[in-house]
Amino acid sequence: MGSPSVGQIQVPTTLMTLTLQYKPKGLIGEQVAPIVPVPSPEMKILKYTKANLFRLQDQDLFRNEGAERKRFSFDIQTTSANPRQVGLEWAVTDELLDITSMPGQLPLQPQIDAVQHMCTRIDEWKEIQIANTIYGNIWVDGTTGGSAPSAGNGGWVLDTTANSIIQDVFNAKVAVWQQSNEIPNVFVIDYPTFIAQQTNPNMSDKIKYTQISITTASLMAEVFQIDELLVGRNLISKSNRNVLGTPPTFTSVWNPSGHGNGFLFLRNPPGLRTLSALFQFRLPYMGSLRLIRAYREERVSSVIYQITEQVDIAPVATDVGYAWARTAS
Repeated sequence: MGSPSVGQIQVPTTLMTLTLQYKPKGLIGEQVAPIVPVPSPEMKILKYTKANLFRLQDQDLFRNEGAERKRFSFDIQTTSANPRQVGLEWAVTDELLDITSMPGQLPLQPQIDAVQHMCTRIDEWKEIQIANTIYGNIWVDGTTGGSAPSAGNGGWVLDTTANSIIQDVFNAKVAVWQQSNEIPNVFVIDYPTFIAQQTNPNMSDKIKYTQISITTASLMAEVFQIDELLVGRNLISKSNRNVLGTPPTFTSVWNPSGHGNGFLFLRNPPGLRTLSALFQFRLPYMGSLRLIRAYREERVSSVIYQITEQVDIAPVATDVGYAWARTAS
């Protein structure tokens, strides 16, 4: 039997206010890489050279009578922001618009839903790019993709006192501080690694005298003495439209290898004389930071909704981040 067309679908009154939808959960991209609006595609970000600012040349600054003062000068580097255009389209058929405009029919808002779906897809795509940028660069650990926990592969899911996550984080804080004179304040881990801390006796011992006594993200942040702990929960599917009865294959955005990841880094609001590990630079497109338009396509009797954004996701200070790989297995 063939599938019914939209006009043949009848909706019982009891279901008029019910629709079901899978949604991405816990998008954290903008909390990891804050958005920086840029006015021009040729925008240059200025960065004072670290070595020049910290150098005292092992000399004193006492000045003898008639002598010159010790002289320093700025050594400024530039980093280019290169926002590129990303976008997608969503088709809404005339049949769907017609049937949803009738009383007692499908409880859908296709125009609103199309725009919301497009915005969600863009945000998901950017989160994937941010995660790929983090685990595709060399940070203070000196290894692309991150180094293994000191307890070995899977060392952060051990349910014994050998679990090394607390000691590893504090060691990494010292390593970052030695490289930059900064102390990282945000930590990102994937969901399986976070769940494993519920049975980590070292973590339980640290929080056992708290009022909650349950390992939450906020309590873990207190243990690590950082501002925020972020848990990457979002899943994506890279499989094509499913054959009937075949479940999709999901991949974690923040754990694409399936072995677990972690990233400890410095995050500050964008501004003058501040430092952060990475930003996303966003350039207006036709006057809008996220342009949404609609046009009609007669050959398919549909209204096409279109979204466009110009963005560049870039690490700007690799000496204020520390990455781990194979935290869960």
